[in-house]
Amino acid sequence: MAGTDRERNDQGQFDDALDPQTVLDVFKGRTDASEPLDAGEVADELGWSRRTALRKLDSLTDEGKLRSKKVGSGRVWWIPESDADGSINPDDPFWNAEPHAGDEPLGEDDIDDILYGEVES
Repeated sequence: MAGTDRERNDQGQFDDALDPQTVLDVFKGRTDASEPLDAGEVADELGWSRRTALRKLDSLTDEGKLRSKKVGSGRVWWIPESDADGSINPDDPFWNAEPHAGDEPLGEDDIDDILYGEVES
């Protein structure tokens, strides 16, 4: 019978019918979206089997939406920092910096002062 080898989750849904975006939402819903999670934590959060969560995590890693690293005998995943929020922070001091152009080369400290304001040592 066709389709009998397809994995089902704990609720009887076919594994491949589960939306990978749901996994990303677990990470994005945390205080720190770049905090690493293991497959068990994702599975518990979604009510999925660990195997189902692992398959979705690996798929998202292959797509470049998550990064992964082996830690001890396990593995953790996280959203790359550049993709964790996906938005620009309007409070970043960069946006308030005065435009600067000149003929003199700038040192590293001067660039930091321009971007972030003078920092008192």
